[in-house]
Amino acid sequence: MPQRRHKSDTKTFEELTFQEQGNSIKASLMNLQRSIEHHAAHSPDPTATRQRDILQVARFLNRIIERTYSE
Repeated sequence: MPQRRHKSDTKTFEELTFQEQGNSIKASLMNLQRSIEHHAAHSPDPTATRQRDILQVARFLNRIIERTYSE
């Protein structure tokens, strides 16, 4: 069993219900969005940073799509 990271961690992702997993994924995506916005806003070249981050997310999404349709 994985080590708990925080006292508030009561379940691993696998132990969550289907709905709880969905909520966790949504929260992670919202956190990623805020992180990208903050990262770009505080970079020397916000436009280039935002574009690079968006391309990185697009590659991630493409990997998910490829794995979904290759099964």
